[in-house]
Amino acid sequence: MAERVDAVVIGGGQAGLATSFYLTERSIDHLVLERGRVAESWRGRWDSFTFVIPNWACEVAPFRYKTDNPKGFLSRDEIIGFFEAFAAAFDPPIRRADVFSIGKENGTLHVETSDGEFEAGNVIVATGAYPRPHKPAVAAELPEELTQLDTNSYRNPDALPAGNILVCGAGQSGVQIAEDLVEAGRAVYVAAGRCGWAPRRYRGKDTSMWLNEMGFLDQTVDKLESPADRLACNVQATGRAGGHDINLRLLGERGVRLFGRLEGVSGSQLSFSDDLPETLRAADDQALKIVGAIDHYIETTSIDAPPPEDTPGIAAARTTAMPQTAAELDLREAEVNTVIWTTGFRQDLGWIHLSPLIDQQGFPIQRRGVSEHPGLYFVGLPWLHRAKSSLILGVGEDAEYVASHVAERLASA
Repeated sequence: MAERVDAVVIGGGQAGLATSFYLTERSIDHLVLERGRVAESWRGRWDSFTFVIPNWACEVAPFRYKTDNPKGFLSRDEIIGFFEAFAAAFDPPIRRADVFSIGKENGTLHVETSDGEFEAGNVIVATGAYPRPHKPAVAAELPEELTQLDTNSYRNPDALPAGNILVCGAGQSGVQIAEDLVEAGRAVYVAAGRCGWAPRRYRGKDTSMWLNEMGFLDQTVDKLESPADRLACNVQATGRAGGHDINLRLLGERGVRLFGRLEGVSGSQLSFSDDLPETLRAADDQALKIVGAIDHYIETTSIDAPPPEDTPGIAAARTTAMPQTAAELDLREAEVNTVIWTTGFRQDLGWIHLSPLIDQQGFPIQRRGVSEHPGLYFVGLPWLHRAKSSLILGVGEDAEYVASHVAERLASA
């Protein structure tokens, strides 16, 4: 017999914990179903992983990270400790279980799990921004003797086989892993897609603080030029070693060989797109656009700030010189024995058996987390409502809104 509960929260990460906090605050009977431990997805990050958002922004619901270094960045283990402390502060009703499906019977939502079936008036899906690592089809064509890893399975350079490494993908994770490998003395090749970057600091503040003050993180999804813009990759950035500029040009200056997007495989021979110069220029243009917006904001608001400056990344962006490029790479000649795929993640909602569920870009059809199916909600997705909806700084606002909506449904019922 199914266990009856007013609300089920699926996921025990930042979105699930924030939602549970606000449901608890409203005395709503609920369960949090988590396949592992609190913050399980963060435990799977590589050893040198750090937040790219400074400590001052580490706040979920009303729970703030206590630190005497607000400009620093949490390490992986500190991130886990932060979420464990948040959970301990209000003791959410977590139950270990794998969730297999969500469906509806006789107007009631049913959740099938490894711990039995649950009947719930409300189900909040808080399984993370993109839970499934993505590999393009070309990955299946690579030689079998190569070691292939993704972002979730990479741990550190010493855990890799001897030889050189090809990193496919140059978003936030790609450049961070490439730097991790370079600092360990490994020879690295990077196949780059279109991702922009931003300076770590500019005119006396972390860039994220400027963007927050300027209201960028509060932009709502309806202000985007196209719904497809929700799929734009995160800017190249790092909080490692206190935070510094990181982008493809700077990695190239440290010896990383840069290529365009991996397009074909023939034995050990790889072929790449020839658009690397355009990729680098587009990334630089985004950084310069951000810098220009900050300059304009400082000027129009008469803020007392240091004068404009060229950070290492900005200085590199202002040059017209391009790193040496090539269109082909022979894996054997280059002694590449490992490929790390950092080509992003994809949403995976096939286990929710309700229709219609997703739009053309694969996002749930919803408005501020409230879906078209009564009682089904989403929290923690990129651009769920605002630019910061998937960030630790912003997920609490959407979680509180959803919890209030659940409370109203229960009251009206």
